[in-house]
Amino acid sequence: MNSYGTQKAICELLLGDYSRRGFFDGIGLRLPTICVRPGAPNKAASGFFSGIIREPLAGKEAMLPVGDDVRHWHASPRSAVEFLLRAATLDGRDVGPRRTLSMPGLSATVAEQIEALRRIAGDRAVRLIRREPDESIMGIGGTWAPGL
Repeated sequence: MNSYGTQKAICELLLGDYSRRGFFDGIGLRLPTICVRPGAPNKAASGFFSGIIREPLAGKEAMLPVGDDVRHWHASPRSAVEFLLRAATLDGRDVGPRRTLSMPGLSATVAEQIEALRRIAGDRAVRLIRREPDESIMGIGGTWAPGL
């Protein structure tokens, strides 16, 4: 539903076609949003999913550009590494002609994330989340799959 998604779809189609034609034996993975991402906040539209957990746990303020009802699909960094390592061992013949696989994840709303933060780190950490609506990110978020 946006240019980023279109580019991903094109790559998946090329991967399938080139594997079918024998140019290479490829497998694509659709990863959930990896949360909590290590490191500093970045400009990724989905970066706030990590930020609202990572920053308050470090005693820092986090920006929340969307509403509490936004639902998204998450996996941990450890899971992402495991998905990639497993995919590297797959035989393309076992996968078949559809070469892109969707990896499992956890579907959660922003409110559920914040409540989990509250249970682990308390109200003080939750108070470090600053709600700052961003129409651009809300628009992009409306095109994301809501979770599985």
